[in-house]
Amino acid sequence: MPIDTMAHRAPRAPMNFLLGGCATALLMFAFAVPAAFAQKIFAPQAELNTNAQTDSGDDIFVQMATDFEGTWIAIWNSTDPLDGTLESEDNVLFARSVDNGDTWSPPAALSDNTEVDAQSQLNSPHIATDGRGAWIVVWSARGRFGTDLDILAAQSTDNGETWTEPVFVNSNARIDFDTDSNPRIATDRLGRWMTVWSGQNDDNDDVTYYARSKDNGAHWTKRRSPGSGGGDELGIFADVAVDERKNWIVVWSEEFANESQFGGDFEIVAARTSNFGTTWSGPQVLNSDATTDVSTDHDFTVRIASAGKAKFVAVWMRRIVGIGIEGGEVILACGSTDAGASWSSPVKLDIADINVQNLVGFPQVASDGRKTFSVVWHHHRRLPSPTPDRFDVFISTSSDTGLTWTSPLQVNRDADRESGANGLPDITTDRGNRSIVTWSSNVVLRSRDAVSDLDIHYAPDF
Repeated sequence: MPIDTMAHRAPRAPMNFLLGGCATALLMFAFAVPAAFAQKIFAPQAELNTNAQTDSGDDIFVQMATDFEGTWIAIWNSTDPLDGTLESEDNVLFARSVDNGDTWSPPAALSDNTEVDAQSQLNSPHIATDGRGAWIVVWSARGRFGTDLDILAAQSTDNGETWTEPVFVNSNARIDFDTDSNPRIATDRLGRWMTVWSGQNDDNDDVTYYARSKDNGAHWTKRRSPGSGGGDELGIFADVAVDERKNWIVVWSEEFANESQFGGDFEIVAARTSNFGTTWSGPQVLNSDATTDVSTDHDFTVRIASAGKAKFVAVWMRRIVGIGIEGGEVILACGSTDAGASWSSPVKLDIADINVQNLVGFPQVASDGRKTFSVVWHHHRRLPSPTPDRFDVFISTSSDTGLTWTSPLQVNRDADRESGANGLPDITTDRGNRSIVTWSSNVVLRSRDAVSDLDIHYAPDF
């Protein structure tokens, strides 16, 4: 894929992602980071998919999990048929490392009998593990019951060596015609799993749904909704996390177009449960500036992580409409130390200058399970022609549950290249606060040139 196809207006660029009906492209930035602060230091980036030098398909929307015992599994969407061994060119692939990321198994398909639109964020997969050998991957696909998207789950009970045939998570998969997308999964590591996703109700409103499993994903309960924050559109871009006290929090973006209290824009909403989804508290608007932010300041793509007992951090992207031709974005985060009963004021993590349309997006958050939270995002800085734009991945960390953050640090080490795209990142952290950042890149590490396809790159900080 030529680098210029990843421009902000590109209609089908693989790194484009849907934000409330507005297509937003790969958003990243490069800058000199001050050295005088405590921050993670990452190794030079490397290719995670071992076929990176020979494949021709795009590898995007990577996610990763670890069992804290040395096993790390990465999953992603791909348009590569793996040398013709797969019937479809759109698949969810995975690779394993059993030596803390030093080496990786060759990419393999979780399933080759579902149709995945690999270039759509609607289908992006997610993975979780209980740390005891059980892993579950969830994703959105079509092809089994009609042309609509449904939520699928595949299990592994041998640390990812083998995977079951996928089962449906959304209980209405056989009869619905709606789009079920963007699934996310979490586990309390005691046999209970919860998947959340975006679907439609009978009025064709977007709704956040959840389903639960107590048998490592073999069976799932009937889908339910944790409720609504009172908005008009009932939920997109949901995520879920659980702490050591078994407090579960689900977050999503909700539109308040006809609600004057919150200014008529999208806000971040949270619901919480301490009984595994039997009952819910809230939902409530999470971002405390909801009543004062501008009506065109839309909050999207929220992600959440937990650490220890009752500590949670949520991170999201705010799209500010009306700045320049295409608008601008900022990355915001806030925290809770009382299991979601209250939240701190949002803090801006990036240093993008939205007035010159330096664009950011796709934030992801992880914790070490104790006190340290880390957030990654991608950043695109527009530079005067003929200088190519910069596309890079950045990280910031907090040890006080989101009140303060380190200065952003660039993760990818290819800043000397004149062109190249690095974005759609993820971060996974173990209990020793060791992290691996993964992302999609069209940079060939053995040369100074960008190439046409996207591969999975990664960088550890240990």
